[in-house]
Amino acid sequence: MSKKASAPVEGSSFFGRQREIDKILRKAETNFAVVGIRRLGKSSLLKEVRRRLLEETPASERIVWLDCSTLASPEHLVQELVRQLHSRELSRLKQPERFLFFLPDFLKRMHQMYGGRITILLDEADQFLLWTRHESWNLLPTIRNSVAAGHC
Repeated sequence: MSKKASAPVEGSSFFGRQREIDKILRKAETNFAVVGIRRLGKSSLLKEVRRRLLEETPASERIVWLDCSTLASPEHLVQELVRQLHSRELSRLKQPERFLFFLPDFLKRMHQMYGGRITILLDEADQFLLWTRHESWNLLPTIRNSVAAGHC
């Protein structure tokens, strides 16, 4: 009788996908989208990439994991990003309409502070993609511009 997968596997329980992991780790300046049907192992793959990045990266503070299924809005995503990277700046996010102007500057400063690109791993990104279609302040282009500038 086979056991049904109920949660992402990590560490020594994770196996396979070495080619995909190597490709992601080798091309840190590239963006990747891991897509597939439910229960295919996307979250497990991202968790393994994160585990290896944390082992290999001198400034592990630059690596952010966000589960978009637990975030209520684009503003909440930005707040969680700030909380993980530099929580002292959360007080600057009192006005959601300023997030668009705050985020690129924040990512640039974090890039400088941590001495390298910020790695953002978005799990369950379906919600994130829905926000990019309906939101008023264009989160995706804002992040895309920070990526193009080499900040994340």
